[in-house]
Amino acid sequence: GSVEVVFSDDFRVSGVPGPFVVGSQRDRLSGGIQPGEGDFEIGPLMDRRGAQPYQIPPEAADYAYVWVYCKPFGVEVARSNVEVQ
Repeated sequence: GSVEVVFSDDFRVSGVPGPFVVGSQRDRLSGGIQPGEGDFEIGPLMDRRGAQPYQIPPEAADYAYVWVYCKPFGVEVARSNVEVQ
């Protein structure tokens, strides 16, 4: 089985450089992305608005939050709780 993260039709995010989608158990990414603490880089943000799917390996799907993270500046842009459907 595969696991998919899907952003909804009404998704919108500001125009920051280098936005990346990240899964995490942490409710803050201060200090950057920490793979040793369970953070997982899902991939670059495909679009700044609208529905979009991201495939992830099942072993990386055990997290509580999905983030949009500005990698060049280390800034949290948006966060959502994970909803399993």
